[in-house]
Amino acid sequence: MRPQAKPVYLTAGEVAAQLRVRPSTVRWLIRTQQLTAQHIAQEFFIDKSDLVAFIDAHTIRGQTTLSRKSSTAVMTWPSAAADAASLPGTIMA
Repeated sequence: MRPQAKPVYLTAGEVAAQLRVRPSTVRWLIRTQQLTAQHIAQEFFIDKSDLVAFIDAHTIRGQTTLSRKSSTAVMTWPSAAADAASLPGTIMA
């Protein structure tokens, strides 16, 4: 029998730190059923895979680069000049 990976659970405070919000915001997300959690002994525990799914569902799609060392997403947008040049009828000097 293959060993099964045990799920990793995070507290509401740990999730709040990762999302850079207050713990009350995480509790609100749980209360409004936007984030799945287990309520055990007056504490919420969020499965890490549920947090990843929540982040994925609420990620703005664009050109993103994810740094594996810091786990920080960096969003890049085309320059304003390139945007202006792409508009019909725009004359660039």
